[in-house]
This record gives sequence, C-alpha cells and structure tokens, in this order.
Amino acid sequence: PAKRLYDKTGRFDDLALKQGIRAYLRLNMADLLLAKNPKYAPYKSLLRLGDGCFNALNSLRLWWKKTSRPSNVRLAKFDEVDEDAWQFLKRHAPPTAFQRNRQALNWLLKNPWLSSDDLARKEQGRYQFSVYADHFEFVGLKIFEGDVLKAWMILACRNRALKIPYIFLQKGCEAMVAKEFENYMLSKGLYILTTYDSALRTHWQKHQGTFFLIRPFNRPYLISKALKSILPVREEIFQDGEGDCAFT
Repeated sequence: PAKRLYDKTGRFDDLALKQGIRAYLRLNMADLLLAKNPKYAPYKSLLRLGDGCFNALNSLRLWWKKTSRPSNVRLAKFDEVDEDAWQFLKRHAPPTAFQRNRQALNWLLKNPWLSSDDLARKEQGRYQFSVYADHFEFVGLKIFEGDVLKAWMILACRNRALKIPYIFLQKGCEAMVAKEFENYMLSKGLYILTTYDSALRTHWQKHQGTFFLIRPFNRPYLISKALKSILPVREEIFQDGEGDCAFT
C-alpha cells in the first residue's frame, strides 16, 4: 500500500527489489488476519481455535524434527558491539548502500522503538504508527563454532514474529546458522521469521528445515527522482534493517 501511494505522486523511481521469504514455524492466523483487516474481528475466537488445533498437532512434528546442537557450537548474547565484533563486521560486511557505524548499531540495541508498558498501550490510538507491542526487544546474538566467531546478528522479536535487521556471517556456514535460527525460534516460542538475507533465503528455499511453510516475500526500495538525478545509479545491497526498516 505504501508503494502505491509513492507511485501516485510521480516523484519516485524504483531503486531495488529485495527478495526474501516469510517462514512459518507455527500458525498464527488470528493475529495475522486481524492486523490485515478488522473485518475478521468477529471471527477472532474461531481463528484462535483453529490456530490452537493446528499447533497442537504441529508440536508433534516440531518435536520429531528438532535436533540437538553440536557440542562445538554455542550462542552468546551481547548488548554492545565490542572491538572484536566490530572487526568481524568490517571483514564480513557486504558492500551495502548504508554503512551504519559501531555507534549507530549500539544505539539501536539500547533503544527499542516499541514499548510494552501501560502508557504506550493507552497512547497507541494517538499515533499513525505503532508505539506499543505486547512484547518487543532487540537481541544481539553471536554464533561460535569452537572458539571461532561464525555469525553476528541483531534480531528484532515482536510478539511471536522474528526479523533480522542485521546479520554478518562467514561464507559456508549458512546451514549451521539457519539451524540455530530454527532452534532459537523453537526455544522462544516464536511463530514466523521474515528475512531478505540472500544466503539464508537461498538455503531455506532449498532446505525447508523445521518450517511447515515458506513463502516468497519481496520488499521494494524507492528513490526520489530528484535524488536519483544527482547520485550514481547502481545495484544496491541492503541489510534488512537499513533505512528505516529497523523500526518497522
């Protein structure tokens, strides 16, 4: 809907179309449909019943597919980008259009853009954008194989959905990192993952893993015609959280 609005102005051109996936570990039609259109509100109880029945059966499938973590793989949480991590990021960063520095990433980690307190709940109706969620947090995770850092990421967990605003990983470890994502979602009771990272997207399109459904999902990037006229036109690479996307 937002892209159609920008297109109507005639002042913007397409810059890039980022291909991604939305992967479903558990069913949550009640929240998805209600967020899309309030006309489903009268059917909320029926939708939740359907979700519950499906997820009860699905839990058996997830139990069957769950695998233990290799003994040499470990996860570590962080709340700040330290010097060692920053050097890893610089070595494995793609040539992105945005180059957020260490200070910007630390600011992002320490300033979640949604609140779960009562004041935010009461104030939600005053704004055209979201200020409240039942649960929201940025989570910093490192994945090690032995003592070697293999992947560094900032996750955004909103209610039961997971996004990956920033991820930096060594080539060749996509399968291991993907499996750790699935295990993390299982352990945290998460339902849906959305990612536009090309390496992870390619892996999951070939190997569905523990997800029961994976759908293609695209994100368009636009540029004003005035700005395009003074900037060199090239194929841009974007991390999922760049621009204002870390806050949506």
